Amino acid sequence: MKITHFISSPASGGAEVYVKDLSIAMVKLGHAVHILFLSNASDIGRDCLYEEKFLTDLTNNGVEYSFIGNKVRKNPFLGIIQLRKHIKNFKPNILHCHLYYALIFSLFTKTTKVIYTHHSINPSIIFPKLFYRMLNLKVSAYVGICNACTNMLKTITSNSVVKIDNAVSINRIKKKDYKSEAHDSSREINVLMIGRLTQQKNYDMILDVVDLLKGLKFVVNIAGEGPEFNLLKENVIASNLSGKVNLIGNVSNIPDLINDADIFAMTSKWEGLPISLIEATLSGLPTIVTNVGGCAEISHECVNGFVMDDFSPVEYARKLRLLIESMTLRRSLGENALNFSGNYELTMAASKHLTLYQEVI
Repeated sequence: MKITHFISSPASGGAEVYVKDLSIAMVKLGHAVHILFLSNASDIGRDCLYEEKFLTDLTNNGVEYSFIGNKVRKNPFLGIIQLRKHIKNFKPNILHCHLYYALIFSLFTKTTKVIYTHHSINPSIIFPKLFYRMLNLKVSAYVGICNACTNMLKTITSNSVVKIDNAVSINRIKKKDYKSEAHDSSREINVLMIGRLTQQKNYDMILDVVDLLKGLKFVVNIAGEGPEFNLLKENVIASNLSGKVNLIGNVSNIPDLINDADIFAMTSKWEGLPISLIEATLSGLPTIVTNVGGCAEISHECVNGFVMDDFSPVEYARKLRLLIESMTLRRSLGENALNFSGNYELTMAASKHLTLYQEVI
């Protein structure tokens, strides 16, 4: 098949990394894949060095790519022209859209079958059913990346909705080796968080949690870039937590970062099925997450951590304390993660996508 994925940018977001991994897997299975990016890093204030590595990975693995251009955000007509031009030249069998801009532009194409993946459940963005009735004129099938996303889509569209859980390439995973891990009660426990520094990720909550636990021997490392970086840094200093919370910025050595961690934490207000959480689980980390999107689904299936049903720093701190203080608990949950996370490996997701494409065609 000839497949076009349409995504926002070659950035460090979970959806973007997932589309990259899927595209590479599909090329290795003999398909031709082209990724259309809406914007480049410099247009939207993202990490240019990360973008360079991202695009190099695509080129080295035989994935074609091009940019529609950020100016189409203000001039949709130009986006329609650019997409139609791409379809005329590349002639994809499938146009797989991963953002709303792509869907709107796709309404004005003719020959290509359209798939749409909904990547997150943001309660502040609710489109009316009439919007989806319009999309149904073009979209052949919707993909939900977890049960929560799938069920949400089923309530607003009468079209086919297929559940294909997000997944991660096992080639990018560095698994924990608990058998050789030595017990060191004096060691500082490393709590890792990964994600864009935005209001969605709710990092201020972890500052409240850390303040409640600052007598314990642990540190929280937060990896990511985003508009909240400077504000979060100021809040860390104002809370006298500079020795407890580190903002390490955007990093490329995610497998090593996760392997060096003891606990993976999330405090998000909303999510889909976070790629970083899947990476941490496949790597064998115990986790503590808020019950948003599909986060609880991973934790329940893999039996590897705690799910917080509300945003109480006191309750979150109580559970995090258990993980920090007990190596036995961390090891037990981590081994569960290694044993029960196979459903989130990329080979299965790629196979399900290709089966869906064939059925649509």
